[in-house]
Amino acid sequence: MSEDEFLSSGFDWFVLEKWDRSDLIQPSDERRVLHIKLGKAYAALGHIGRRPYVIRARKWMDGQIPSLPRDLAEVPTDLLTPTEREWNSSSMMSDPVWVRTAYGAGTDARWQELLDGLGMRPIDCGGHVANDAQRYDLPDEKALFAFFPFLLSATGGAYEDEDVPDNDPELQDTLYLTEFKETSSEEHRLTCNQQYVFVANDQAFRSGFVEWWMVDEFGNALFRERIQPWSLHDVIATKIYRSPEESRRAVADGCYGDDPKYSDTVVGPWEPPTQDNAIVIEYDT
Repeated sequence: MSEDEFLSSGFDWFVLEKWDRSDLIQPSDERRVLHIKLGKAYAALGHIGRRPYVIRARKWMDGQIPSLPRDLAEVPTDLLTPTEREWNSSSMMSDPVWVRTAYGAGTDARWQELLDGLGMRPIDCGGHVANDAQRYDLPDEKALFAFFPFLLSATGGAYEDEDVPDNDPELQDTLYLTEFKETSSEEHRLTCNQQYVFVANDQAFRSGFVEWWMVDEFGNALFRERIQPWSLHDVIATKIYRSPEESRRAVADGCYGDDPKYSDTVVGPWEPPTQDNAIVIEYDT
């Protein structure tokens, strides 16, 4: 990977500055532990805290940074896979992510049921599909930001201009919708510029309802809605923003407003296989 590819995002510059294997609790810990730790720390910075790193990435790509603060040989440049790096690029970061975080017994077939319930592949209607047990079987939900830091980016992107001070009213309006402070809920303001992420976790596998998250600038899931997969294709394909208030008016079967319920594509509940209900094959000895 070239220097330009690695240093093309704010998260890369954060890793370049903060990577230190001495931060690992045990010497035997894999670098994945530190990768996830840095992903959570990057989320905790918020928009203003991430601005310097995003600005450095832009300046580097423009040839305005003549040298690096440390040797790249000291830092892993492949924490993100080529596919993840593509998704985190500016041209792709407005696309939603459909991520599977449960990989227990029986979940492969159940995952296919959820995809079938969508009615089309998420990638066919503008979404990214993250399905890899080695990558996304994570200790907690905030670990997602180590692999998808673009989910923390405001879609406005105005904070890349270093000449604009942090307290600039226009910047604040872009990031936090301050102009709508009197008419919108605090939750709406804090999530409206954020990206969509749909999570197939243990609860989603059991219920058949995928979790729709909208996170604030620190990666906190301020809004969660459980929604049937079939009703997501419109959200993914059109990228129509729905405020938390609007989304909470969704009826129990995943419909919005007066839309009909498509019973043939509704995904029903499911229980993971146990010793009692598992299929046992006996062999003659």
